[in-house]
Amino acid sequence: RVCGEPSPAFDGESIRYRLNWDSRCIVRIWRGRVLAAVLEGAPGPLRVVDIGAGAGADSAALRAAGCDVVSVEPSPGMRAEARFRGVDALAGSLESAPGLVGSGYDVALLNFGVLNCVPTLAGLEGLLGRLLKVGGRAVLVWMSRRCPVDTLSRLRRGQRPRRGRPVAIVA
Repeated sequence: RVCGEPSPAFDGESIRYRLNWDSRCIVRIWRGRVLAAVLEGAPGPLRVVDIGAGAGADSAALRAAGCDVVSVEPSPGMRAEARFRGVDALAGSLESAPGLVGSGYDVALLNFGVLNCVPTLAGLEGLLGRLLKVGGRAVLVWMSRRCPVDTLSRLRRGQRPRRGRPVAIVA
């Protein structure tokens, strides 16, 4: 099994995620680089499936760039926030996506930590293979165990970078 149930913590953080996370300069830079990778070498409009679409920023930007985008998000709170951007994400997960949205996509996008939320990557290749057309691409973005912004900020203040096992706290 690739993924589990969505965490209710994402529902509780969805409004702050849309308002705060997406407005950060570093996030805009990272998102721009990811979207450039999705659009790279595109001869025409792409069919993109955005798995773990969150608050819909990637889907909205790809639509604005002329892509045909289908968005999938397990968190009801995040889907509600995506609607503010005009993104009507389907209720589903990475595991359910092939049965939910079909196949034949040019690009499968899993951005900003979708893969960090799954307990195992076993089966990922098969899931992506069912989504993508022959020659299609997957753009997979992991979030690092350490936040570079936090590390630089701590160093600038003369503090040591955090040690020990990193813990992500949602809600």
